[in-house]
Amino acid sequence: MNTKRYIVALTGSIGAGKSTVARLFSQEGAIVIDADDLAREAVKPGSSVLNAMIAQFGNAILDKNGCLNRSEFAKRIFSNKNDREKAEGLIHPEVSRLFHDKLEKILASESNTDPIIIYVIPLLFEAKIDLNNFDKIVVVSAAEELLIERIIMRDKSTKAQALAILKSQIPSDEKETLADIVITNNGSIEELKSKVSHYYKMFIQEKEAKYKSS
Repeated sequence: MNTKRYIVALTGSIGAGKSTVARLFSQEGAIVIDADDLAREAVKPGSSVLNAMIAQFGNAILDKNGCLNRSEFAKRIFSNKNDREKAEGLIHPEVSRLFHDKLEKILASESNTDPIIIYVIPLLFEAKIDLNNFDKIVVVSAAEELLIERIIMRDKSTKAQALAILKSQIPSDEKETLADIVITNNGSIEELKSKVSHYYKMFIQEKEAKYKSS
């Protein structure tokens, strides 16, 4: 099995543009694993995690189809720290397990071409994940007024709701101090694409150097 892994954790505040940056890395040739997708899988109907959440929070968290009402539940936990910590305690361990399962499948694949793995994980620092698991920590950052504007536009939130979500997360400037690389996303998509292309080439070079002697 080929185990030449190079894993980049991609994080940042809500509205910073993590999904856009991940898409641009994918276009460069990286394989993207998104923690939000894994979280959806973790709470699918019938899962042990969703059953535990129902036991903790009641059936009111479900929609008419028996699925977790993610948008409504998000509003609840972003305004209630105690509920948020309980939910994260149920979801995060399963997301971590699913990530490692997916990673091993990628590395064991016959079509494995030693890809750069981009793990999009919004709550990287909040979840207190061991940063030594990653070759690089990348934080996508943007001015606060842009974050608020993007949250309101994307989620149809009020300004107060957008601010509450941002307040529930570690501040952007604190995240930046924990990063190896900060990608600022205040400008055009062309500027962002140029930055991503530059860093992708750098990751390729670093991975080759890492395994040169092996």
